Amino acid sequence: MIKNILTGVLVAMLSGAAFAQSGAYLAASQSKARNDFLVAAEYYFQAAQKEEFNVRLLGRALESFVLAGNLDRAFELADVLQTNGAAIGNSRLVAFVGQVKDENFTAAMDVLNSGTVSTPDLDMFLRAWGHLALGDQDAAFEKFEAVSQIENLAPVASLHKILAHAQAGDFDKAVIEYDASGPFGGSRNGMTYAQVLSNSDRMEDALVMAKRFPNDPALSAAVEAMTKEQKLDFDTVVSPTEGIAEILFTVAQSQEEVSEAGLIYGRLATALVGANAQAHLLVAQNLRDFRAYGLAQNSFKNIAAEDPYHFRAQLGLIDATWRDGKTTAATELARALVDAYPDQQEAHRQLGNLLRDQEDYRGAEKSYRRAIKLIETPAASDWSLYYARAITFERRGKWRKAERDFRAALELQPDQYRVLNYLGYSLVERGEKLDEALSMIERAVAQAPDAGYIADSLGWALFKLGQYERALDPMEKAVSLMATDPVVNDHLGDVYWAVGRKPEAEFQWLRTLSFITEDTDLRDIDPERVKSKLDLGLDAVLKNEGASPLKAADEN
Repeated sequence: MIKNILTGVLVAMLSGAAFAQSGAYLAASQSKARNDFLVAAEYYFQAAQKEEFNVRLLGRALESFVLAGNLDRAFELADVLQTNGAAIGNSRLVAFVGQVKDENFTAAMDVLNSGTVSTPDLDMFLRAWGHLALGDQDAAFEKFEAVSQIENLAPVASLHKILAHAQAGDFDKAVIEYDASGPFGGSRNGMTYAQVLSNSDRMEDALVMAKRFPNDPALSAAVEAMTKEQKLDFDTVVSPTEGIAEILFTVAQSQEEVSEAGLIYGRLATALVGANAQAHLLVAQNLRDFRAYGLAQNSFKNIAAEDPYHFRAQLGLIDATWRDGKTTAATELARALVDAYPDQQEAHRQLGNLLRDQEDYRGAEKSYRRAIKLIETPAASDWSLYYARAITFERRGKWRKAERDFRAALELQPDQYRVLNYLGYSLVERGEKLDEALSMIERAVAQAPDAGYIADSLGWALFKLGQYERALDPMEKAVSLMATDPVVNDHLGDVYWAVGRKPEAEFQWLRTLSFITEDTDLRDIDPERVKSKLDLGLDAVLKNEGASPLKAADEN
């Protein structure tokens, strides 16, 4: 369809006309801002038609199709742009990958010869694998050797030489290259080395390599197999096409922050290889971070149940579903994951988090208890489990159990500001161990000085200690950081009242009432009590409650 529409309009495409201010263009821009990539792509394409096929808009449509995962449309559009000499942005890279996917390697090399596909360095890797696909090993290894001379790229070039030898079945040359260069990179490369060593009758070295990554499920399975003296199948890269996918995945993985470039390279890698679960995971995680939750869920589902990375994918699927506002569906997925993986701590933790979010504190506590039981030796990273269970106890009124878990979390992470703040604030609210509570909150403030809820805790602790003047600064800072929070505004009102600024106190209480909605947790703020303070004043309310009257402490 696209070819028929665009043929013959090259002159208009190359004109670089100004972007349309049409409804289609505006809709495309708005959709792109929401990371609704597929809708954006369709609107960009419509806008391009209205602009006599503006090449820049077509480039945006193409990239949006890639981001959305509609690669067939992207490949077709890239081919048209390439054929008409109108390559722009990533269109030449997409055209190259489209030809590789169709195993048209001569055409793919023609794309490379027409101009830079990505960067000169990456293009050398693509050329090397392209030469291998065409059966020209000498030319391929010349390119690998050339890229190995570039600063910082020698380890990557060596890895790809190992992959190139291994995919051809020449493990002797692969292991010679390994011995000359040594290991490089993370767990996926570790799997490459373990497989090569295993196939070179160096099982002990392969086992040592695999054990370097105890948290990687695929390498854990490899360790188990090699312990039984089973040689590993070499399946990291089994063809030049997968070699090209591997370098695209490497580029996607190397991005320091979530970016469209990383997602584009990840999408193109998954287009060429269905077995690389890590590429699908990377794409899904990027989409989740872009808040494109529907697309993320689809990508997490690409990883089969028998794949070693299936458990990680299911955790990601649950998280994306939850963030998408589908709490019930996410909870059902989490329960299924617990049933399928009863010995996986993260499954119980995830279910606990979902139940706690729904205020099912009894159910959440059970899930956290099961997760904690799976801990053999508590590590610093386990603080969050004890912290989460402490919250469920606190919400259910089981304070002594809650305090025990809060303190257990602090034993593992003594400066964890969330725990310090929660425990300190809770002690303040209970009127217990106020000096210790204040010390905890001050430590929390030092760790997170711009957290409004912690500034509120500090101000409230000082208020409870009768240090009203000292409470002013942190409480006003808390309101500046959390301007519409009813609890924080109520606290500031009390502080103003205590220092004699009664009109300002009444104003803050009025603000408090305006911020209470149907979503406000009324265990944290009582609107009737706020109204009473407006009618009678704080002193009278405290007297009616049988509480101690306001009394300033010596703050010197």
